[in-house]
Amino acid sequence: MKKVLLMIVAALLLMTQCRKDEMPAVMPETNTVRMTVTVGSGSKTDISETGGIAWSSGDRLYVGNGSKCIGCLDIEQSDTGQATANFSGKVDLTGVADGQEFGFFYLGNCNSIDWNPQNTVEGFQYTVETEPWSNATSATVVFSGQSGKLDELEKFHIGYGDGNLKEVVNETGKVTISGIVSMESKVALVQFNFTKDNDDPVTVSGIYDKMTVNFNGSFVGSYKDGKTGTFTLNNNEAYVMLVPTTTVTELKLFYHNKTRLVTFNEGIEENKFYKVSVDFKK
Repeated sequence: MKKVLLMIVAALLLMTQCRKDEMPAVMPETNTVRMTVTVGSGSKTDISETGGIAWSSGDRLYVGNGSKCIGCLDIEQSDTGQATANFSGKVDLTGVADGQEFGFFYLGNCNSIDWNPQNTVEGFQYTVETEPWSNATSATVVFSGQSGKLDELEKFHIGYGDGNLKEVVNETGKVTISGIVSMESKVALVQFNFTKDNDDPVTVSGIYDKMTVNFNGSFVGSYKDGKTGTFTLNNNEAYVMLVPTTTVTELKLFYHNKTRLVTFNEGIEENKFYKVSVDFKK
């Protein structure tokens, strides 16, 4: 009898082991996964006098899947000030097809953003708790408030890149996504050098006041409420971020009772740095 009982126990153990081997890997409970990307030159935010730029503290990338925002990635603080930086965060893959290419959007550092369908909030601060970007189909970056100071331009910078990243599934079924993304600036930078009698300000008008960023990868510049952007520049050397245009663009500059025109005959190209000299003494 003892021998028979031992045989039965051994058989039960063998059956249990077989069932364990046949069980599938534990799958994630939700479609939210961790994404980590390394971003090189292109969309960076500390802008130098030559147009060169570097990543800043607090920078964030928003991830699109071709129609809506599915998550955001925050910069690794150790990469602040570098030309190449690592970003990580969580994305929701609900409805995302296998092999889907992701779009990566940089929308300025704490700039005013109008999230669809939320309203614009001046001085908007990013917070994970509210997630105003969740499932947004577009975001509008407002370019008003430029003062001409170089160190404030990171608030008005827009960058974009895409990539087909690698998905990794470990032995427990946990999914992570990682890869390298190349980005480019979707705006242009102009440096004005004014020759004039004193330090009185120059007013510039004729600039697109906002850009709508669609998470399908399209970018549309427009005037706010039908009015062009107007900026008052207090320094003889001033910097302004411009929304690209495809047609001839003419800017009007006012100083005292004098007016000067600056014409971009081929439009304003994205990812380009312009230097413009304007003489008010003539």
